[in-house]
Formats: sequence, C-alpha cells, structure tokens
Amino acid sequence: MLTIDHVTKSYGSFTALEDIQLTLSPGVYGLLAPNGAGITTFMQMIVTLTRPTAGEILWDGVPIEALGSEYRARVGYLPQQFGFYKQYNPEQFLYYIGTLKGISKAQLREQIPTLLEEVALFDVRKKKMKQFSGGMIQRVGIAQALLGQPDILVLDEPTAGLDPKERARFRSILTKLARNRIVLISTHIVSDVESIANEIIMIQNKRIRYAHTVPHICQSLQGQVFEMFVPDDRYLSFAREHLIVSERQQTGGMDIRFITTELVQGAKEVPPQLEDVFLFEYRDEVER
Repeated sequence: MLTIDHVTKSYGSFTALEDIQLTLSPGVYGLLAPNGAGITTFMQMIVTLTRPTAGEILWDGVPIEALGSEYRARVGYLPQQFGFYKQYNPEQFLYYIGTLKGISKAQLREQIPTLLEEVALFDVRKKKMKQFSGGMIQRVGIAQALLGQPDILVLDEPTAGLDPKERARFRSILTKLARNRIVLISTHIVSDVESIANEIIMIQNKRIRYAHTVPHICQSLQGQVFEMFVPDDRYLSFAREHLIVSERQQTGGMDIRFITTELVQGAKEVPPQLEDVFLFEYRDEVER
C-alpha cells in the first residue's frame, strides 16, 4: 500500500502541491488536471525524482526515503517521452534497460519474453524499433517500466499521439496490469481513464479536489447537464450565458451539451459524464 501523508512540495516561494493525502492499493488511478496543476510533480515524488518539502510518502508504512533502492526497485516509470535506440529491437532494448536496473541475466531471460507477450510485441521482438509506430513504441515503454516486476507503475501521458485503436489496446493492457499492482496514469484524454480507472484523482488549486470513483464524481453535476438544439441566430448569446461542454454542427444550428443550474426551455437533462466534470471544474484554466 502506498500512502501519501500530508505532502507539500514547494520550489522557493512557489508551492506546487499542498497537503496531499491519499492511500493507494492495487488498481488503476487516473490523474486528471490541466497543465501546470502539479500532476508531474506528484508523479516525480512517487518515483523519487524529487522529494516532498513537507509530509512523507510511505510504502507499507515505511517512509520511501528509508527504503531507498529497495523502494525504487518496486517502481516502474514511463515518462511522457522516453529515450530509446532506434537501431535496437525490443528484445535488445529490454536487456539493455534491465542491465542498467541491475537485474540479473537469468531474470531477464525469464521476464522479457513474458513482458513482450503482455504488451503484444513478442512477434516483432527482433524488429528494429525505427520501424515501429508510436503505439508500438509506447508498448515498449510499458515493457521497460515493468522490468523487475514493480508493484507501482507510473505512466505520464502514455496515450498522447496514439490513434483510437492503439489507445483501446493500451487501455486493455493497463486493465490486466492493474490486477496486482498500483497503476497511476496521467492524461488529458478523459475517455482513456473513464472506463478503466478504479479511482480518479483531480488536483485543483494545489490540493486534491476529487479522489473517488467515476460515478461518485459525476454525481457532483447531477441535474445540471443538458442537451438541446440551438439555432444559429441564438448561438452566440447562448454561449455567453452557459458553459458549453460539447457541440455538433447541424443544419441551421448546433446540438449543444451544456451545464447550468437554471431552467432552460427545450433542454433535455442527460446523465453527467467525467468530461463534463473536468470541463466544469477547470473551466477557468481551460478558457485561458
């Protein structure tokens, strides 16, 4: 179990995160926030790239600073952009990374074929990575993060730039991986975590805004999300008066999905979705 106990992180006079409190057990956790909200700092503290200014992070009740390399061996990390050698094939690359991690050759011979199977790359294990698509490279990245069989997997924007098919494959892989480990995934693509996350963590104003299941978070907008058709000549005034979360062009106007606490004639109430909450909570940041 990973415990974030009243953690604050400051850089000089600037505070990036303040009094963060979380307890994480095996499962998928989606980290949602606009750029600059502290998500990267949060992940870097978990993988020990930076240390809290106050508070502490504990693994099974022991501060991770005290565990040192024992804790780091339990963590797998995939940054948004990771370096790789294009002339290497996946098998060569994983042996190289595993050696840097201090994993024995015997363990690597056992782990690498299994990992390549898990990320659906076993059949191309001898193919040079310069021929790979973005999605295939990301799957190599997951495999290298899984070397050493970590208990905690931290993935920073892993689906950025992937096509819908690769993103669907990626979600399937993450669901399987989370059966016996903690998986933290940061993303700006809400749909990538909405269907697979056991819990969503949203950070706002340096603190935790939500840390709960998708249905529970969506309840915060119950009775406030509506859809309706708005003619072209009414669109601009309507947009000034309401928070529009999505729109689709139609002949003579737009199909609008919007959030309001007022009664709007002709509007149909619809169940709130996680993206509605995201756009509502971060409306000022999104507008900027």
